[in-house]
Amino acid sequence: MRLFTLMAICVLCGCGTASKQKLPPAETSKIRALVEDVAEYQSSPQAFKILFDEGAVPNDTARGKLHGMTTRLQNVQFDDAGTAATADVTLESLLTREVLGPVQWKLVKKGDKWKISTFALPSGPAPAAK
Repeated sequence: MRLFTLMAICVLCGCGTASKQKLPPAETSKIRALVEDVAEYQSSPQAFKILFDEGAVPNDTARGKLHGMTTRLQNVQFDDAGTAATADVTLESLLTREVLGPVQWKLVKKGDKWKISTFALPSGPAPAAK
């Protein structure tokens, strides 16, 4: 009887199987690292480029706006397949400590790596490099 009661409580509280795929914390950690690398790598065009999906690398003007900033992951939501995600990102000025955002970045999983497919700054979408 106790087992049945415990099972009923779990089902009612949502402890049963979820309809969405639950991704391991390692995937969130990979995305957190990717987001934080964006501001860190802004001074190196080649290192910066590898963080983005093909055709999604921001132009030099947008990349330059990241100078003196940090980028932080606030939240991430994965799709059902676990191959795409939406990240809520804030940017913080290292000089003034002003926090800008959040903005949403779209991410895609390529093999075992996450890449940014849609990049935005607090001023709006960043144009891709030509």
